[in-house]
Amino acid sequence: HPPLHVRVIPSPAMIATVAPITVPTASPRTTTELVESFMSAWSHLVGDPLLSKWIVVVLAMSISLNGYLLKAIGAGVTAGKTNLLGRMNAQSCPTSSKPVALGEN
Repeated sequence: HPPLHVRVIPSPAMIATVAPITVPTASPRTTTELVESFMSAWSHLVGDPLLSKWIVVVLAMSISLNGYLLKAIGAGVTAGKTNLLGRMNAQSCPTSSKPVALGEN
């Protein structure tokens, strides 16, 4: 069966009975109103049971990954006795009785 296309054209009398649509002017909103609007939208979004469960799962995964990475960084810093810039700490450098200038052996 071919598709059926219908075109509806309102009569001038019908158009005259409809109230004109007025677009409200956008007044500048305060920060409090913006925060309240965001929190209201967020509460409605998180109210969805399926979406809220996924948010909790992703949050738990993020916290776990952050803990794992921070633990690995801490283990690497203490095992190699290097600071965060990759330089050797004074405790792990070979000790010598006199300082050596660059270029000297």
